[in-house]
Amino acid sequence: MSEASLFNHPLHPAGLVLPDQVLPTHLFAIPVLGPVLYPTLILPMIVWHPGAIATVEAVLEKKITHLGLILNREDTVSDHPKFAELYSYGIAVKIIKRIKLPDGSIQLLVQGLKRFKINKILGEDPHLVAEPQYFEENQPEKSLELDALTRSIISHVRDLSETHPFFSDEMKLALINAPHSGVVTDIVAFALGLSKIDAQDFLETTEVKERFEKLLYFLKREQDVATVQKKINDEVNSKINTLQREFFLKEQLKLIKKELGMEEDGKDKNSRTFRERIEAAAMPEDTRKIAFEELEKFETLSEQSPEYNLTRNYLDMLCSLPWSVETVDQLNLAHAREILDEDHTGLEKVKDRILEFLAVRNLQTIKKKKLKKGSIILLVGPPGVGKTSIGKSIAKAMGRNFYRFSLGGMRDEAEIKGHRRTYIGSMPGKFIQAAKRAKSKNAVLMLDEIDKLSASYHGDPASALLEVLDPEQNHSFVDHYLD
Repeated sequence: MSEASLFNHPLHPAGLVLPDQVLPTHLFAIPVLGPVLYPTLILPMIVWHPGAIATVEAVLEKKITHLGLILNREDTVSDHPKFAELYSYGIAVKIIKRIKLPDGSIQLLVQGLKRFKINKILGEDPHLVAEPQYFEENQPEKSLELDALTRSIISHVRDLSETHPFFSDEMKLALINAPHSGVVTDIVAFALGLSKIDAQDFLETTEVKERFEKLLYFLKREQDVATVQKKINDEVNSKINTLQREFFLKEQLKLIKKELGMEEDGKDKNSRTFRERIEAAAMPEDTRKIAFEELEKFETLSEQSPEYNLTRNYLDMLCSLPWSVETVDQLNLAHAREILDEDHTGLEKVKDRILEFLAVRNLQTIKKKKLKKGSIILLVGPPGVGKTSIGKSIAKAMGRNFYRFSLGGMRDEAEIKGHRRTYIGSMPGKFIQAAKRAKSKNAVLMLDEIDKLSASYHGDPASALLEVLDPEQNHSFVDHYLD
């Protein structure tokens, strides 16, 4: 067979060339991390280890073109590698070309020649030098078993050529033109991209027949993996195609129902309802813009998507807040006194203080001064003296809605500032929930048992509460859920 027939190997433009017949009895060696090279194959490699670079330079300076590549046992090469850190088998190569790179490393183009085993260590400092035992690549005797192995390998390569990028028509041609069956096994094994341990084990297998058996096992394993991978890809593609088909059919069904005046489906009904609620909610302009953006996203989501319910709950919360609902204050002091006396006996100082508060608000209303900040009334006393009922009476006297929630035992600041919407089961904070349930934006909110707050690793709710109650900064308070 001519040399020209070997240049069709796809693994490198130079193809396969005939190996040198004479190899040195004293072989310089360098450690490598992979891939494992086999005889007749040509491969570019980067030499970056300082010791290995020094060995290559020393070899080339002596006009020697042969080098031993031995796989390192660990995933990293030590600063001063020893033969004990390397496998005992390696590959003798011929250096075809050397290129020095700007970072100080060297790029080599090498051709695998022969497998070898280290017979004797001749030196480790400054260079790794060994006396190798080379293994000849002899063609095994023909037999029925070898023919069966060869046909099985050809069959597996033919099957893998449909899915594996390396098993192309050029690869098949290179296998046909290989000088003997040992080269065939090496070409296929290299193309499979075996693991580090498997590739080294294959290199250490010097008998061609045994390599055929191992290669057949590797091919079967690769084909099993390819079959499972194809099955997974087919299932994924089928699922995607099914979802796309369902989507297009649903869109067509919507158009048909619209033309016939039939009922909307649940999602369309929700979209229409949310749009009407947003229009009627009289939200601030920036909030209204965000609401419509979320609605547009909601309309594109599949009902099976986890984000569908999150977006629906968010829109429902936005639309449920009393953006423009406000009760008219009743500031008749006589009526307020009557309600306070009706609900409570005694507590004259408390009643007088409440009436003073109402009188100030009445005066500001008469002068047409609008209160920009809410007021905070602190009620202090032991359990059972009527603090909560006084709060209800204040709301009743002013004609406002009333909502109470307890802060006792609260440990998480998210109860005040709300949870981020990215979490499953996220909820707004207590104040936003209170505004929703009170159904007016000027309701009387009672924070009961505020002295029972406690801090934990979740945060300090008392510090978060300060932002809500401080009149200088509570106008800029934003719940995490709504943000």
